[in-house]
Amino acid sequence: MGTTDITNTKSNGDVIDETWYNDFRSTIIGNFVPRNASSGAVDNSAPDLGALIYPWGNLYANGLVINGVAVDFASVTGIPNSIKSGQTRTTSDFPDFIRATGSSNSFTLLASAVNLVVDINTTEVTYTLDTTETGLTLAPSTNNTCLLNEPTASGQYETSYLGEDGTVITIDNAGTEITNRIGQFCLFQTGTEYFLAYINSATELTNAYRGFLLDSSGNPVNRTVLNDNDVITLLSGGWVFVDIDGVTVDVTYNSPVYDFDEPTSPVTGDYWFNRSEQAWYRYSGSDFVLINRTLVGVVALNTANCVASRCFNFNREFSDYNPLNLQYVNATTVKTDFYNFVINVYGNKIINQNTRYLWDITTNLESGQVEANDTYYFLYITELGQQVISNIKPYDQKGELAGYYHPFNTWRAIGSVANDSAGDFVDYTVSTYEKPLNFREIQIKTSKYFYKPFSSSTNRITVRGWAGGFSGNVSNNSNNCNGGFGSSCADIFFNLKDLSNLTFCIIGAGGASSTNTVRNAGGTSFFGSTIFGDLGYYQLAQSINNNNYTPFAVPAFYFRGFGQNFQETRRNAIAGGAGGGVTFSATVGGTSIFGGNGGTLGQPDGEQPGGGGLGVSTGTSGAGGDGQFTIMFDNNMQVTNNV
Repeated sequence: MGTTDITNTKSNGDVIDETWYNDFRSTIIGNFVPRNASSGAVDNSAPDLGALIYPWGNLYANGLVINGVAVDFASVTGIPNSIKSGQTRTTSDFPDFIRATGSSNSFTLLASAVNLVVDINTTEVTYTLDTTETGLTLAPSTNNTCLLNEPTASGQYETSYLGEDGTVITIDNAGTEITNRIGQFCLFQTGTEYFLAYINSATELTNAYRGFLLDSSGNPVNRTVLNDNDVITLLSGGWVFVDIDGVTVDVTYNSPVYDFDEPTSPVTGDYWFNRSEQAWYRYSGSDFVLINRTLVGVVALNTANCVASRCFNFNREFSDYNPLNLQYVNATTVKTDFYNFVINVYGNKIINQNTRYLWDITTNLESGQVEANDTYYFLYITELGQQVISNIKPYDQKGELAGYYHPFNTWRAIGSVANDSAGDFVDYTVSTYEKPLNFREIQIKTSKYFYKPFSSSTNRITVRGWAGGFSGNVSNNSNNCNGGFGSSCADIFFNLKDLSNLTFCIIGAGGASSTNTVRNAGGTSFFGSTIFGDLGYYQLAQSINNNNYTPFAVPAFYFRGFGQNFQETRRNAIAGGAGGGVTFSATVGGTSIFGGNGGTLGQPDGEQPGGGGLGVSTGTSGAGGDGQFTIMFDNNMQVTNNV
């Protein structure tokens, strides 16, 4: 209670007047303070409030301050309607408490070996017994397929990521079971792969999570490559809810809706998460009713059995803070540039002191994998702080987990590196997923001088450069109608001591629009004496005019997208510019994560940086996108007139 002295006692017959009342009032309305158990006076030795064997009951408060710091109740109680803990995979903390039977239309919620603990409307609920849910709705058996409509797809490596990172899975011949679900997230199967995607229209699947599920044995079902006209089959997606009674399991077959406003045209059993109340509602057939349940996962059913499942993430304190930047060491190894750092991995604080992290493919390759040449590898830190190199691309989970994570393990992806045809890491393919928070960047889109930064805390900058993209061409013969090549991209590290105070940056222009069968090449970009060209980068041995340089072989899929035609089968890119589309087959331009998109119908010119132009049957083709430099450096460095 308050700080007023309450040592005076009252005896039988004493008068209770305003003075006594006011003293008592001032005592009970103040902050809690420690008091001497005998006298009642304030005691600064801070005795315990309650005792271990005689604890206080419930304390109801809007806030709690400890040692002058307000406690965030969300971190104590957890987010309402979330998963707190449960069974995990043996390889990591990845949730794994739902198991498809694989031989019937049922699944089991696993909770006996490791209890499932959830928060439902701020009440902690524990499931202690395995619960089998039977009689699930199977997938439709007719009007349930579509075909991949990607003429350039022929089993290339990057087709296994199609639909992710802003790209689109183009489809045609979609059955009514698919078109009737436009605007929903649904589960699909193609070949041996199961994936989740949003049905954006009758011709587009977007926001995909490829290779999304675990099979009936709990093993990951990984991404597969795609070919044009591959059959994509709609599965029945069962969204699994658990109840506040700790026993009931419910399944709904329309993807739940998160919205501030009540959904329109619901059907009985649909779920809606009311964002204004942070609670789930279920449609009764006449209206949405508040329900004490929460969503924990999804199961997939084909026309005969429940074949796969995926649990949703535990509630943890995630952080997007990534202080690391990656550096090339040698043909097998990549390292961090810091010795001492703290990084959050799936809610776990990984503390590292006086040691650099090294990823060596000879010792850190993910279990079960064998190193392959011309392959893109991803560098992970596990929730225990271990290094792992894997050829499995992470999901972009910045919205939920505040970072990039392995699809089937709670490992945070720090960056990536590609090897060449000899199996050696290529130094300028090393890339960090999230730039360190103390880094900032400058984009140089037109030719100008870069003024050297100065600092006592660092001696390096990173220059990411693109050349200009190719134009498309023009031809009345559709076999010769080609979209333009995208430009390559490379990251180069420069020591400040090696730079002059002024470095002239020449931005390569995109290839000019064509009126014939020639695809006009984009211009070369120069950062001082370093060339950023169509196939990578070249360091001049003497001078630009001598053309005395040696090109470095790089994995093409990482750097550029080819234009669309019958011979060149790659439009999309990761870092380089994307290739242009063509008009004769209404093929859209490719997309790139870091580079410019290719020219497409309605927007024929390739985007900056380095996108290829649209190829046309008649008239004038699209131009290539101009090149660009992005210069990244420590934010502590002072930069004067940098552009």
